[in-house]
Amino acid sequence: MVYLGWLTMKMKKRVTIKDVARQAGVSIAVVSKVMHARYDHEGNPDCNIRKQTADKVKEVIRELNYIPNGAAAQISRGRSGNIAVITSDISSNFFSEISRHIENKAFAAGYNAIFASTDETPQRLEKVIYSMIRLGVDGMIIVPPSMDDSALEILEGLDIPVVFLERDIPSYKNAGRLLLDNALACSLAINELYDSGYRHIENLSYDMETSTLLEKEHGYFQMMKEKGLESVANVRKVPHNITVEELSEVLAQAKKDGVEAMFIPTNRLTIKAVTAAAKIGLKIPKDLAIVGFDRHKFFDLYTPSISHIYQSTQELGSRSFDMLIDMIENGAQGRLELLEPSLVRGGTSAPKE
Repeated sequence: MVYLGWLTMKMKKRVTIKDVARQAGVSIAVVSKVMHARYDHEGNPDCNIRKQTADKVKEVIRELNYIPNGAAAQISRGRSGNIAVITSDISSNFFSEISRHIENKAFAAGYNAIFASTDETPQRLEKVIYSMIRLGVDGMIIVPPSMDDSALEILEGLDIPVVFLERDIPSYKNAGRLLLDNALACSLAINELYDSGYRHIENLSYDMETSTLLEKEHGYFQMMKEKGLESVANVRKVPHNITVEELSEVLAQAKKDGVEAMFIPTNRLTIKAVTAAAKIGLKIPKDLAIVGFDRHKFFDLYTPSISHIYQSTQELGSRSFDMLIDMIENGAQGRLELLEPSLVRGGTSAPKE
């Protein structure tokens, strides 16, 4: 008999929507609206419910571990055969490739993969996780939008395996983790630029608190210190939604500051950077050398081709799925696995003239 006893781990009887409404001091209709609303990046619902009220209802839902009837019934019957794959942006070339590999593995193993995106917001992650619980998924592969673990509080006490992919939430202890060796990635990138004769090397990065970006910043500073270049080490941060026109201004200022080369830790920002450089007449690598991150078809179409750190999307998809299924079917404990990156050398890091 297959039984996942998470419905009774924190409660003696199943909590109902009436219990949530009573403890939150609102009507059942308000609880329903809060659960089904969409939220913006500040957590404001798209219905006629005040944010403070919505926050209170969500807090009570977490405290009581409330699970709607549909999910509870599915769990009591056993495994659903569904897994959740929650990425930051499913339209991203990088994450869409990973998702495709996971989908292929899931189909071959008799599972259905349900996909969702967080749009890089913890509030949306919380909403998506809640929706996946309602669907009764057997496990989740998650690319966290930040290191804030509050969105995962609803999973406490629930026997739903989680694998963090590519990014981590260190404070959440019960997950499996498939992460890139970012220290090695930074070593490859900075050594490539240094060996090509560049010394004033900056890290152009997003102003986001994700584990991967923070690890890459740390790795960048470590490598600059190792090369004796601490005096010029700098992380030039830009908003996640920066336009090419705005980035052109950032690059123009970087050149005025004497920057010779940049290490850019995402493929989307790399593409924007080479486009912005061309817009203001910067020649790559003569005026600005670049090592980017994560393969993209644009990298080979650009002239010169873009040097970048490569991590296999097939390996990320395959290994994260295998780890999750091991946790679901065999009760395996979450473990850490590191993926080894490699350098793909293109023309944007050619030796300094």
